Amino acid sequence: MSAGPYRRPRTNHCDHEDTALDVAALATVYDRLQPWNFSHGFLSRMPEHLVVTRAGDVGWSDWGTPEAIERSLAAIGVVPHVAGTRRRRVRQ
Repeated sequence: MSAGPYRRPRTNHCDHEDTALDVAALATVYDRLQPWNFSHGFLSRMPEHLVVTRAGDVGWSDWGTPEAIERSLAAIGVVPHVAGTRRRRVRQ
């Protein structure tokens, strides 16, 4: 199965613990990202390849906001590596 022209571009990233995190650079890049809906922009383009299956007790989290992600992680006792580095958006 090919995603065709709907494939999202890959981004360069580093998984090394000893690599310094440039929070300001990440914030700048994140602010420039265009909103994108995975379901509409990707899945809806290939419904013939989709399957629905029953899953056990996996839970559900709508991660539409950073706070929602933080609540989900806190519920399972996970502290993100970048905890406390989130910044507030400044209105212009």
